[in-house]
Amino acid sequence: MARFIDRDNGVRTKPLQVICVGMCRTGTLGMYWALNGLGYRTYHVVEALQDGERGVNLMKEAYEAKYVDGKPFGREEFDKWYGQYDAVCDVPACWFVDELYAAYPDAKFILTDRDPDAWVRSMHNTAFAFTKSRMVQVLSWFDQRRVGPFWDLCLKITFGWCGQPDDSYTRNLYCEHVKHVKETIPPEQLLYLRLEEGITWEKICPFLGQPIPDKPIPSGTKNGPDFFHEIGQNFFNRAIGAAMKRWLVYSSVPIGAAGMWYLHRQPGALRLPW
Repeated sequence: MARFIDRDNGVRTKPLQVICVGMCRTGTLGMYWALNGLGYRTYHVVEALQDGERGVNLMKEAYEAKYVDGKPFGREEFDKWYGQYDAVCDVPACWFVDELYAAYPDAKFILTDRDPDAWVRSMHNTAFAFTKSRMVQVLSWFDQRRVGPFWDLCLKITFGWCGQPDDSYTRNLYCEHVKHVKETIPPEQLLYLRLEEGITWEKICPFLGQPIPDKPIPSGTKNGPDFFHEIGQNFFNRAIGAAMKRWLVYSSVPIGAAGMWYLHRQPGALRLPW
């Protein structure tokens, strides 16, 4: 069966210069805004979600190619996937340390890190909690083009890659990831940033050869929840409409559709895992 990536017409239009391989929940949203503020165009999971059907299906296919099928993406696929970006961070970059280094050996790498136990707690409050959403689960049945693949991917990441509900496995995964990055990327190409010590322009800009801006560095924790709520609303709204239409067509009880719309309007009903 033809892969989704094989049907994609994307091409690389600019060199990939910066690759941030820190796990999500380690300051990667702040890095996304910071790199964009320095003039880079950065691919982050929010870009995949804003890309809709294409973004979530490529993300799911890339994850499965490596962690299910054992045939990971290489430069050809990465160039088609996010060839219009010159930086990448968060998910999906953290999945492909070896592949990205092999594909772009001259790029500069940034590793964001934090206390492992704090990271596990943060994942429980966000990504892992998302997999308990009955609302999203129902939407995944009705929208097999966007929400369905995204829901399936979140389940595989949580219970497969992260090994939930075994927190010790999850913690070890994180520690091994940090160790592997440090062992794989040459020191002169790697900037290590500890979240608890602060992520600042003074640390990032000299490494990237960029002048230090005269504005504060963006904070992923300050505006992150509102930002992701807006992204989530846009991502799920189309699925809500499709679900209500199908519910009205196949159900003799229109109240089901009204109930779905009501739940959708409740605070926190549809929250993205990041």
